Amino acid sequence: MYEQWIAMEQFYYQDMWIAVIIAVIAAVLLVSTIFHFGRTIGKVIVGLSALIIMISGFWTYSNYQVHAETIDKLQYVNPLTRSYTRNAFSDPLPYSVSEKQFYRLGYLPNSFENLGLYNSETILDEIEYLGKYGNYYYFEVNGKSYYTSIKNVEFTQDDKTYREGVHYKLSNHQMADLGFAEESRIFYVRYLVPKSLEDKELSQEEARTALYQGSEDVVGNWIMP
Repeated sequence: MYEQWIAMEQFYYQDMWIAVIIAVIAAVLLVSTIFHFGRTIGKVIVGLSALIIMISGFWTYSNYQVHAETIDKLQYVNPLTRSYTRNAFSDPLPYSVSEKQFYRLGYLPNSFENLGLYNSETILDEIEYLGKYGNYYYFEVNGKSYYTSIKNVEFTQDDKTYREGVHYKLSNHQMADLGFAEESRIFYVRYLVPKSLEDKELSQEEARTALYQGSEDVVGNWIMP
């Protein structure tokens, strides 16, 4: 993947644009000469220009197809996954402080998943299930109480309560040389509660002090959706 990514960026940010520029120059020559087509030199220029345009177009299309899968992954490159971006004919451009800050707490596990550069690891962190009050389920994480809806809770046959997360690490550490993050933060997935505790209730007084999980970007150092 390391060599493949380097080859893709060489094509996508440099070689492809050279071919496009050559084709544009040839097209300008073709248009400006076509009115003098009756002359021998005009026929030669028109013929060569047309040939150059066809060769450039075919070469660009063929190489784009070769790198299409990797090019498609560029949409998942952002300040969470890489330290810099690229533009045509430019050196690597580090992301600005404001861009990094904006993405720092972003819930973007798909960026790591879809890049195809990372191995995912399921993380289970044992926590305390406090019970249900109304339509919400309450948990204690790192000494703080939070509540969430049933869509974030799954009842299991296990005898312990966990919060489940996913963590990503580079599968090829060479990719770090290209600015890719060595690993992600942990992204929250759901809560796993013993089925034996399904009917556990929480008092109104206890529930009143809890924070709504959806209002927090980070809970217990995990990134929340």
